Amino acid sequence: MYIFAIVIINLINFLLCVFILRSNPHKKINRSFSAIIFLVILWSISLFLSDQIKGQAALFWNKFIFTVAFLQGAFLFYFGALFPFSIIKIEKIAKYFFLPFGILLSILSVSTNLIVEKIEFFDWGTNVEPGSLYGSFIGFMSISVIGMLIILIAKYKKSVGLERFQLRYMFLGMVLSAIVTLTTNMFLPLITGNNEFAKYGPLSMIFLIGFTTYAIIRHRLMDIRLVIKRTTVYVSTVILILLFALGLYGLELKYFKETVPPGVWGPIVLLVGLIIFDPLKKVFEGLANKYFFASLYNYQATLEKLARELTHSIDLDEIIDSIVKTIRDTMKLDRTGVLLFDEQTHNYEVRQTIGFTVANGISLVRNNFLTNYLLEKRQPVIYQELESLQNNGNGENSEIGKLKTNMKRIEASLCLPLIIKDKLIGIIVLGEKISRDAYTDEDLRLLESLGNQASVAIENARLYNNMEEIVEAKTKEVRQKNIHLEKLLKMRSEFLDITSHQLRTPTSVLIGILEMAMSGDLDRLPKERKLQQFSGAYLKARKLEQIISDLLRASELDSAPFELELKDFKEINLEEFLNRAISSKSMEAEKQQVKIFLKKPLPLSKIYGEERFLEEAFGNLLDNAIKYTPEENKQTGEKGEIVILVEKKDDYVVIKIKDNGIGIPKEEIKKLFEKFSRASNAKEMYTDGTGLGLFIVKEIIKGHKGKVEVESKLGQGSTFSVFLPIEAPA
Repeated sequence: MYIFAIVIINLINFLLCVFILRSNPHKKINRSFSAIIFLVILWSISLFLSDQIKGQAALFWNKFIFTVAFLQGAFLFYFGALFPFSIIKIEKIAKYFFLPFGILLSILSVSTNLIVEKIEFFDWGTNVEPGSLYGSFIGFMSISVIGMLIILIAKYKKSVGLERFQLRYMFLGMVLSAIVTLTTNMFLPLITGNNEFAKYGPLSMIFLIGFTTYAIIRHRLMDIRLVIKRTTVYVSTVILILLFALGLYGLELKYFKETVPPGVWGPIVLLVGLIIFDPLKKVFEGLANKYFFASLYNYQATLEKLARELTHSIDLDEIIDSIVKTIRDTMKLDRTGVLLFDEQTHNYEVRQTIGFTVANGISLVRNNFLTNYLLEKRQPVIYQELESLQNNGNGENSEIGKLKTNMKRIEASLCLPLIIKDKLIGIIVLGEKISRDAYTDEDLRLLESLGNQASVAIENARLYNNMEEIVEAKTKEVRQKNIHLEKLLKMRSEFLDITSHQLRTPTSVLIGILEMAMSGDLDRLPKERKLQQFSGAYLKARKLEQIISDLLRASELDSAPFELELKDFKEINLEEFLNRAISSKSMEAEKQQVKIFLKKPLPLSKIYGEERFLEEAFGNLLDNAIKYTPEENKQTGEKGEIVILVEKKDDYVVIKIKDNGIGIPKEEIKKLFEKFSRASNAKEMYTDGTGLGLFIVKEIIKGHKGKVEVESKLGQGSTFSVFLPIEAPA
């Protein structure tokens, strides 16, 4: 049983040594740890041979045990100086003192009797009688082992993240192995005076192997997992092909020895082996991925495949689909999610989620700790490493604790940042692997490379989409400007039509009368007729003056908003103001056979504003009411009348001018306050009119912080309501 245990331990040690060297033969940590394992193998072989061989050879193997032990002590201290990061001063001490001194003591051990003077043979094996320098062995090994453990403890206190986990398990393995080894091979021989239990020392390596293997599997120790996985697949494939070859060879010996010429089966087996090697390897890869290891993938091929997919698309959703599919298929994950930063809302939004809920994803970025941490560190956050970060005493313990709790609750294992320059544009959240393996260093390198490619592709897609939005916005702006230009052209046409008619008519009358005066025809007319001609010329001149005034005022209001300063707002007696407005239009009302009433009592006695402009606005409203209210409404039979009434509504004085005239078509009301706009029935009733009066009214009232509204029924009259603030502007 003892021999079987030693053989198994040595076999595992040998494989571990090969895997570590193969993963990175140039790395000092890998080389030194492989040397320690190799020396353990030599140590166990030496112990076995020292008990099995008799005579002078037994003395050599006993000396060789101490030779190996000195080298082990030297390399243990050297490894402690390197793992998981180097401390330069201690590394120099290990390299230039412990290693040379250990080598010197090992040479003295094997070539002289200073360490082992002679041996004795017993039933249980050989016993060493110490030489004059045997104490150097005890001292050197004690200093080496204890020194190495002290260095690891010091590094553990300073370490964070993955290094802390690796140190923890490596330290436990080293301590337990050292305790057992020192007990069986150093302390017991001193106490009992014999080496009877020394042969059990190599069994202590089970602790180092166990904890080291766990650290390799769960915490990416020395990054050899991928080597183990690939080696396992290749070895399994080769063994199966060898078994197939042995089977064919057995068939040849049993059934075809006489019929098949010698040497034929060799090429056949070789050819078949070459044909089935790749399919068999893929089968074992699938089995390994499913039952033992995480996905075995071709790192470069995965990057190239994703790069091709990303370069062929500018659609953001397609790019995210490609990224998520590549990561999930490559690493065989149970859940993934992508959060992207929205420039408009300034929040992170879930763009895609498989296995996570939208609320789960948003909960990760509810506060800024995770996003700030990812942007600062520029590397993935791994759930398994948060505990060591939390214990680091860096002032972020509570936030890291919250993040750890949150990641555990939603079953997130890794958060990968997507960074462009100094901006975190998104986060890829990953769950556990289906195999429940930890993320390896190769996984992290792959994810970081994918993250860099994904960041560029996502940013390009968003820039392209933004460009499309900008182009669309510009196109819309051009369309709006085009519509505005069409409106301007239409207004220009209306302006030309109106002004050409409105200006030409009075101008023609004036020119005609002046021509009559110049030719003497006017002098030949009777006095009464002559006065009529002068009266007509006067009215047309006033009409021309009004048109010019309206055009100038409309142009002035259109070029800049009508605004009044606080000093322009004066208190106005409302009743007196309305009576003056009615009085100023009495002659036009009498001529039109229309009566104007001011309804009393008024609910308010005053308003605030610039009286000159308000008179112009109310004058235009009364002009329209008088002009489009006939002496008798043919539809209702009512006599023409205009009623002015005052109401209070909220914080406004509402002055209503209500007529029972021709009214306004419903579909034309909304355009009534635009420049050059006149109702169709108004144009039919009176061809004169610029269509500027109501536009001027609207602008003046708006300048007084008020508004104008209209209600009308065709054939039944209109009501124009002017809203003015009750209080003067502060």
